[in-house]
Amino acid sequence: MLSAMLTAYTFNSSYRPTQPQDSRMPSLRLLEGGKFSPGQYAPVLIQEYGQIRLHFFRWGLVPAWTKSGRQDSAQPYAPAAHLWNHPAFQLPLRRQRCLVPADGYYVEQTRRHEPQLWKFSREEAETFCFAGIYDTWRLGDGSLLHTFAVVTTDARPDLAHYSLQMPLILPRKLESAWLDPHTDSATLQAALHAPERSRLRPYAVQELALQQPAWFDHAAA
Repeated sequence: MLSAMLTAYTFNSSYRPTQPQDSRMPSLRLLEGGKFSPGQYAPVLIQEYGQIRLHFFRWGLVPAWTKSGRQDSAQPYAPAAHLWNHPAFQLPLRRQRCLVPADGYYVEQTRRHEPQLWKFSREEAETFCFAGIYDTWRLGDGSLLHTFAVVTTDARPDLAHYSLQMPLILPRKLESAWLDPHTDSATLQAALHAPERSRLRPYAVQELALQQPAWFDHAAA
């Protein structure tokens, strides 16, 4: 039986859009990247005050109406099939959508109790954006906690062998519409059912075991 989930994603390379980019989009070319996991702060793009701006939000959505902002109750993923009817996702979907820049993502696959980590990326580390939603929770001291979830969708047929779900990668032409808070529901529905179709290559990730030098045992003794 196949069991797999998105565990992390990366943004390390220069941001090189393959199609003409919205002139309002801030440059990500000099953004220092890394590997991001749920619970960490990561770069997102949102539209506010008529401009598209770069922020760092915590990965793991905490709805504004919840009683606790605890990290263990956060939701890192928002399945596209449940966006319209899940209480935590409805308001963010309508008004608080974001783009999550990435150049690859990791899936931990378990088959017959054997774990295997896979990384998926485009050739030459070309970048893309996941669809995301965000919300803001007010802490007890009055400060604000901004959090987001990555929208996921059914894995494409060529990737279903690795995972049943994958991050929703938006085509460039739909990125601006996804960010615009005034985009109508029909356009949003179309975006949720029109993921980017460019090729993603899977790479098996081998974890390297730390080998202690021979002198270590002698020193410890």
